[in-house]
Amino acid sequence: PLRPLLQQAIEASDRPDTIALDAPTNDLAWVREAALLRAVENLLTNAIRYGKSPISVRARTDGGDLLIEVRDSGPGISPDKARDLTRPFARGDVARGGEGTGLGLAIVDQVAKAHGGALEFERADGTFTVRLRVPQTR
Repeated sequence: PLRPLLQQAIEASDRPDTIALDAPTNDLAWVREAALLRAVENLLTNAIRYGKSPISVRARTDGGDLLIEVRDSGPGISPDKARDLTRPFARGDVARGGEGTGLGLAIVDQVAKAHGGALEFERADGTFTVRLRVPQTR
């Protein structure tokens, strides 16, 4: 089941009490669990570090795809800039220093591709969403 995996990622974050989960209770997902867990943990780390509360994790289906969205209320960055950050060791604003190795989004992107899916970015209405799209055809 997908919901316990997402709950585990939230509980592993630095601020689990500030993250809302919206996921069906009994949906099964055809995923590599350890890889997906790492990807969602990385997205939550970024949302906590660079975004603003409230933060949410949402899972839903869209056609034959599973969508896992991590949304925060920060201004985010342009989807083009976010796409650049999927390259290994790429970092957003190096002048600000900050933590991290520049591997977080690169790992999420690799997990998406390993599942035959994609990583999508959306900035709208004062929110920033990173969407992991994973085909569920077996």
